[in-house]
Amino acid sequence: MSRIISGERERSYVDLATRAARAAGALKTLGVVEDDSIALLLRNDFELFEANMAASLLGAYAVPLNWHFTAEEAGYILRDSGAKALVAHADLLAKVKDAVPVGVKVLVVETPREIAAAYGVSAEQARIPAGATSWESFLVDATPHTAPPPASRGSMIYTSGTTGKPKGVRRRPTPPE
Repeated sequence: MSRIISGERERSYVDLATRAARAAGALKTLGVVEDDSIALLLRNDFELFEANMAASLLGAYAVPLNWHFTAEEAGYILRDSGAKALVAHADLLAKVKDAVPVGVKVLVVETPREIAAAYGVSAEQARIPAGATSWESFLVDATPHTAPPPASRGSMIYTSGTTGKPKGVRRRPTPPE
């Protein structure tokens, strides 16, 4: 069975797909539907794949946020993209949390030890803040999304723009042919 490995952690592709279906079901309860957006402020980690796949299962756009962004830059993209949810590693969220627009559901992923070690993140910074909704608790009771996925939209990326503000680029769904 194929697996993805991160440090001492590993997850099978089957587990990843199962969790993505649960995530899609949970995101759907937030009102995420086809052509909506969810923002991702995550380093390369299992949850990045899960959230990205969940968006795809719903026909939604995944909007990656650069972890170097200032709060102002992240807030702009969250507003401009119309993101209904933000999935973020705990240490990255701390920098942008005050710029998250009202109504955007924030889902927090504990920063894994190997990522924390690689980026000099303290154990306290890696923990999910009190009162925050963890990605794990968000998925635990979720009903998996089982409908066939609509045509893939991919990610909504932001260009550097020529007006001083980045521009979101949404690709049309990929036709079957």
